[in-house]
Parts: sequence; C-alpha cells; structure tokens
Amino acid sequence: MVYVKRDVPSSKLVLAGPDEGIITKLKEYAVKRGIDLRYLGVVSEDEKHKLYSECRVFAHPALYEPYGITLLEAQAFGKPCVITGEGRQLYVASPGKTSVYAEPNPRSYAKAISILLMDRYLYMKLSVNAKAWASQHIWSKILPKYEWLYSKLIS
Repeated sequence: MVYVKRDVPSSKLVLAGPDEGIITKLKEYAVKRGIDLRYLGVVSEDEKHKLYSECRVFAHPALYEPYGITLLEAQAFGKPCVITGEGRQLYVASPGKTSVYAEPNPRSYAKAISILLMDRYLYMKLSVNAKAWASQHIWSKILPKYEWLYSKLIS
C-alpha cells in the first residue's frame, strides 16, 4: 500500500478474515507509513457481500490457490482482481480478461492495483468481463452438468 498511495493517495486498505497472528504488526506498519487500514476480522456473508459491492479492486495475494472461490465472488460483483501466483486462480481470474497479474513482489503488486484504480477503461473492461465470467459459475448452470455426468456414471 505504500507504493499504491504514491499513485493514488486516497486509496484505502480493508482487510477481512481471521487474524492468524499478524494484524497487530500490520496495523503498526500502516500507522508508521500513513496507510489507511481498516481490519474487520471475520465477517458474515452479508457483510462480505457488502464489502465486495463497495470495493474497487479485489486484491488476492496468495502465491498458490487451489481454486479461488473468493475471486469468483468478487467478480460476481463486477470487481476486477489482482492476482499473483499459480494454481487455479489463473483459470478463475484470467489475467487480461478479469484480472491483472502481478509478479509476487510489493512493487509489481502495487503497480497492478494502481493501474486498476487509475485506468477507467481497463477497469470497466475487466469489470464487465468479470461479471460475465462469474455468471458462468453459478449453481443453476453448474448443477445440470453434474446431474448429466452422474446420470451417465450410474447408467
């Protein structure tokens, strides 16, 4: 966020989820560097959906993701993602289509976030694509495929 704030001084960081023992250090770091950090802890599904709808960018810093359901959830709200790493996140949030890929280092990651915050055209393109892509993964579209597969397996 130090690098993002250089490009977009009004940017804010909102973190949600379990502490895992690092929040105190992150808060101290943020205060020292003038980063507007809000930590919410574990949130309800309703609160999570509100956060998705209010955010501008969904940053997913995992180096490996076996699937990336949070990426699809954010995209369902039309939010472009910033990803770094490998695994299924490359499928779930395809770089250039619904996300921006960043090398796994702070400057590259910050640059990807800043680009989405500053480039309205890119943001809108990825936002529209993200919503369309996520709509392909809703249960009403997936379940018939599973039903067809299971019926073939048992017949």
